[in-house]
Amino acid sequence: MKASGFDIIEQLKKPNFWLSAIAVGLTIIQLDLNWKFIGSIDALTLRGLFLTAILYLIWKKQHTLNLRSDLFWLFSTYYAKLINKMPIQ
Repeated sequence: MKASGFDIIEQLKKPNFWLSAIAVGLTIIQLDLNWKFIGSIDALTLRGLFLTAILYLIWKKQHTLNLRSDLFWLFSTYYAKLINKMPIQ
């Protein structure tokens, strides 16, 4: 019997997962550096509220967001074709 629910392998294949992981990591780094350099709980709280508002606005538009950039996909496919044509030494 296969357990239904969260399948990590399938999630790793989705760009939404990676975008969320990168966003969370950068947010944690930004808040940590803010705390270390400024040391003010007020500034940290204000930044946390600001980031929460941004996340809320992104969450509201999650179904209409286009996560594929034409320029990025153009360069990535060109690079993949270039790598495939290179002779193996």
